[in-house]
Amino acid sequence: MIPVSVAVVGSNPVAPDDPNIEMGRGLAERLGGRYDLVVPAGPADAGLVDLHPVRLHRVAARGRLGYLLAARRTLDRIAPAKRQVLMSSNPLAALVVEGSALRATVPHIFHVQGEIVRPGPEYGGPLKRLALGAVTRMAVRRASGVRVVSDGLRAAVAPWAGGSSRSWAAGSTPACSGRGRAAPPPWTPSWSAGWRT
Repeated sequence: MIPVSVAVVGSNPVAPDDPNIEMGRGLAERLGGRYDLVVPAGPADAGLVDLHPVRLHRVAARGRLGYLLAARRTLDRIAPAKRQVLMSSNPLAALVVEGSALRATVPHIFHVQGEIVRPGPEYGGPLKRLALGAVTRMAVRRASGVRVVSDGLRAAVAPWAGGSSRSWAAGSTPACSGRGRAAPPPWTPSWSAGWRT
């Protein structure tokens, strides 16, 4: 098996005993690579916490804009692996990934979990909803692949994903055309959200 490393950008603080760390450890063990997780530091000390094979990068920043810039710098400092995938699951994290220098050579999987392509009132005021929708559509257009949690969301993102061939429901295997900056890799990771070229 060819080792694959994963770098994930989150937008909430994570503790070393968080279930996401165990999930990352399991994914890293299955893929044979490392799992880098970039998150806000929150009340914890900023810096790198090595939980082999998971590397937790806690970023100190004031506000969302500060986190966006600091997380992008952190992501750019992560040494790229020979086979690597970048992942994000919300608009802020997608901005970090798409703005990073690493993104020019590494594919990005954007995981859409809610109706944020056209957000409703539950997402806040009109300006916030407009911004969330615009950033989500930009991320869907630029990502190498888009993963959604339901077939309904797949239909919602398809117009911006260049058709349904670049988006897939959780648990299915996509066919990815690679409209993003980095084309889909010529290898297929052995996990449910891999590419088929």
